[in-house]
Amino acid sequence: MTHLQQLVAHPEQWYDLVQAGRKHIEAEYDARIQGSRLAAIYIGLNAMG
Repeated sequence: MTHLQQLVAHPEQWYDLVQAGRKHIEAEYDARIQGSRLAAIYIGLNAMG
């Protein structure tokens, strides 16, 4: 059974899945977090050479 089939068969799981997805997106794709990660990469590259 695919994930989509599982959700169609069990719609009561949708809310938890949506909440987990939102939490993941907020944690991984926040502009400030991405900017900090990018700055750390540039600082590391600058220190190398």
